[in-house]
Amino acid sequence: MAMMLRRNCKEKEKVIFQESLVEMKPKSKLKGLGYCKICQDYSPIQWMFTVKRCKHCFCPDCTRQHIAKSMKENMIKIPCPESGCACFITPKTCQFLLPDEVIDRWATAVTCSQTPPLDFEN
Repeated sequence: MAMMLRRNCKEKEKVIFQESLVEMKPKSKLKGLGYCKICQDYSPIQWMFTVKRCKHCFCPDCTRQHIAKSMKENMIKIPCPESGCACFITPKTCQFLLPDEVIDRWATAVTCSQTPPLDFEN
């Protein structure tokens, strides 16, 4: 019985330790590498996508997936993937990430959403 309790305690300590590692913010000690909080991996900094206003960085694959998911949900204003961030990603800043037809469709949707509706009730 005592052995089982000891093993359970060690397992709980191991889980707590692992969870604390996940919550730690990594320090980019590796020169030239940026850290993506979505996939929790490092990529060369020149490949990282940076949201222009807030400067949050994400790897290209995670950024593409975030944009694709948002577009499938018919979102025109795509938020920064960083939790709690109020900034948005714009089509112009994603030109190197996405095919031209996706950028064009997204930019058109943004423009149309900003066009006021016509008033025919006069």
